[in-house]
Formats: sequence, C-alpha cells, structure tokens
Amino acid sequence: MSETLETQETEHQLLRQMRDDFVKAYNDRNIDAMLAVLDPRVSFTAMNGEAVYGHEGVRGYHERLTSGPNATVKSTSITAVEADDLTVIHDGQFGVSAGWADSSYELKGGLNFSARIRWSCTMVKKDGAWKLVSMHPSANIFDNPVLSMTKKAAFAKAMVATVFGL
Repeated sequence: MSETLETQETEHQLLRQMRDDFVKAYNDRNIDAMLAVLDPRVSFTAMNGEAVYGHEGVRGYHERLTSGPNATVKSTSITAVEADDLTVIHDGQFGVSAGWADSSYELKGGLNFSARIRWSCTMVKKDGAWKLVSMHPSANIFDNPVLSMTKKAAFAKAMVATVFGL
C-alpha cells in the first residue's frame, strides 16, 4: 500500500471516529461532547429550517428543543449513520460528505416516530483533528412519518365529519 493510500485510510478512520463520537454524544444528550466535534464557527441548518451558528447557537437550539420552557422533544436518538461514499478530501484539510441516518423521536406531546433522514456535512482538519464546520440534515417533505400521520388524521376527521353530516 502506498503512503498516499495509507494516509487516506488514516484520514477516513479519523472521520469515522468523529462521526461515532458525535453520534454517541447526541444519543447521550451530552451537548459539550457534541460541541467538541464541531468547529467553533459551525453552521447548522436544522430539519425545522432554523439556521444556527457557532457553539452558542447550537447549544441554544439544543436547549430550546430539549429542555427549555417550550421544549418539544422528549428524546431522540440516532440508530444508524452511513455515508453514501467516502468523504471527498481536498488538499488533506477539507472534506465533504453526504449520506443517511436512521433516527427516532419522542415529542413532549406523546408523538413517537422514526425517520430516515438525509444529511450533508463539511469538515476541516485543524491541529490534527477533524471538525464539522457545516451540517444539514433533512427529511423528505413528500414522504415522511409526520406527513403520513397528518394524512391519516385528516382522513379520520373527514370520515367522522361525513358520518355526522349524513
């Protein structure tokens, strides 16, 4: 194996470890461990369309969703994460990747669902460590668990209204 291939494999192993560290921190709801994987100037666009920037923005978003007075998320976890392909590494310092993740959600109102989400991220290598500088998870707006539940509820309401209307 050439030195270049060995170096590439080493970098991909470091990137996999970064992914695993983030998933563990996310599942443990350990915001400080999550932030350790993120660049201090990270840009994060959440599935609700909210964009947050930097460690304080991510921390604030996480707290609003999970522990603030208007928190909507009781629990969430990532059960699997896979990249579509190896991270494309540019000049040994900049990487781009995309893939999918299986996640589950329990909302404060009692709604539980699982979803396969798409994600893309950009990483930079600083001081020998890979850090996420941009992340964007997204759900299929045309076919997702929340939309399916909404359609079923609307159908049930329409059926009840029809029965009472007759």
